[in-house]
Amino acid sequence: MLYRIKPNRSIDWVDMSARTVFAAVDEHGGDLDRLEWLQAERIADDATLRLALRFGRPSAVGIIVDAGDLVVLDHGRRIREAHAEAVAFRPEYRKTLEKLEVVLPGTLAEEDRSNAAVDESIQAGLVESDEDLAEAFRTPVRDSLVDHWERVGGVLPDPL
Repeated sequence: MLYRIKPNRSIDWVDMSARTVFAAVDEHGGDLDRLEWLQAERIADDATLRLALRFGRPSAVGIIVDAGDLVVLDHGRRIREAHAEAVAFRPEYRKTLEKLEVVLPGTLAEEDRSNAAVDESIQAGLVESDEDLAEAFRTPVRDSLVDHWERVGGVLPDPL
């Protein structure tokens, strides 16, 4: 999937393989803006734009970026949201397990061990996700994209 970020921070998208499209344009030329872009519901935040300035390519109306280059932004958030939902459900689930404990002693202790293992695994995943994001932000911005973004009327995020 490709995203096209415009100076007003609106995002368009098209469901095409970035590698295939980019390779074809690089080899044969072409105008990616001529694809049938659809408007996305979300707006590009600073983090999204910061990554686009590192990994994107210019378009007549903004910057086009491979959705795969933006995955690092949402990965940690999605882990945190899913874990928060699971943790919120634990008290309700524990009520059921308390009843089961009468018939199967050790059920609560096993659930506590399981929850601790999940929490530890989640924490390790978050550390890795945060490191991946930090690594992506260590990639230098492309000066040509910064210049292009300003030429098309975009405001640079701070920090870059």
